[in-house]
Amino acid sequence: MPNRQYEKGYRGELYTRDALRKIGFKAERSAASHGPWDVVGVRGDAVVLVQCKRGGRPTPCDWKTLTELQTPPGAIKLLLWMPDGLQQGRILYCADQSGDISLPAWCASLGWQYGPPPRQQALRLS
Repeated sequence: MPNRQYEKGYRGELYTRDALRKIGFKAERSAASHGPWDVVGVRGDAVVLVQCKRGGRPTPCDWKTLTELQTPPGAIKLLLWMPDGLQQGRILYCADQSGDISLPAWCASLGWQYGPPPRQQALRLS
């Protein structure tokens, strides 16, 4: 029996990959990498690194990893949260190497918009 959480995340990654392809990106899933990026998209004017989250909000640990990770110049980091299904993507974080940036216009063409950042909370290690 397949893992339902895996399938939910997999469908979110495929949706994201296909959405980027529709607007001219060469996009691929980073399958089974367990790395920080689920989807990588490249086109002439942009490189996009996307962390996809389905269902529950990203944890403070997810947030810290994403914000502190160094990227190549010109690459855009996105945290895409899809709490209410695949058509309701909300960008929780958008940054390049220099820090936060405004949302690229192509995000709006996909129906993705800025949402509130995840609530920062102390991590319990016990």
